[in-house]
Amino acid sequence: MKQGDKKKIIERLVDVPPKGLRPFWAREYTLLNRLLKQQPDLKFWSKVSFGEKFPSLAYLLTDIGKGQIRRKYNEFSFEIPVAKTYNLGEKAGEDRAVPLKKKTIRSFLQE
Repeated sequence: MKQGDKKKIIERLVDVPPKGLRPFWAREYTLLNRLLKQQPDLKFWSKVSFGEKFPSLAYLLTDIGKGQIRRKYNEFSFEIPVAKTYNLGEKAGEDRAVPLKKKTIRSFLQE
């Protein structure tokens, strides 16, 4: 993975401070590498969005953050199963018209 790709992922997920960039980037790259060891799918990390930006990727290493990652990854990797089709064959018999009777609440309760 290129350094530029990791930077884009961090910029998308974390609020980048205006000052103190060197320690910030060093910390966030380290945290991102730890997250990539847990969930190595690069397509997932390049597309995932948690709705709001975090102050640090350290949040995603907590129990709550791990649960959010697991849920988002399940949503990302879910494939809709193919619908089954059934061959019912040809129609047998004739159609019959059944008259519908108007049913009132009183007649329903008396049954």
